[in-house]
Amino acid sequence: MECELLFRPAYESATLKQAFKDYRQQPNEPIQAYGSTKCALYRDAYSHEDQDMLIEELTAGIRNPNVRRIVSEREYATLAEYTKTAMFAVTVVVKQLGWGVATMDSA
Repeated sequence: MECELLFRPAYESATLKQAFKDYRQQPNEPIQAYGSTKCALYRDAYSHEDQDMLIEELTAGIRNPNVRRIVSEREYATLAEYTKTAMFAVTVVVKQLGWGVATMDSA
């Protein structure tokens, strides 16, 4: 995979980076699916790992402002820690609003 990235044409690399940056959580898309898609786009676009940038972009693309606010309130040592907090944030928002199932327009 890394070898492919070294020889990728500049226009293709720029397109992949833009696709990663532009991707946002879709209406009714579970946060787990959003995170998986965003991380896959990141791996396709970048040959290096920049966890802070990935977390910043993941957060920016979260649809629900309450979930986005909760995950923005701290810094993370690992992506796993971030993921755990994001799942907790969805649970908190769902419980606060009294919903049985979280949709991504709402949580």
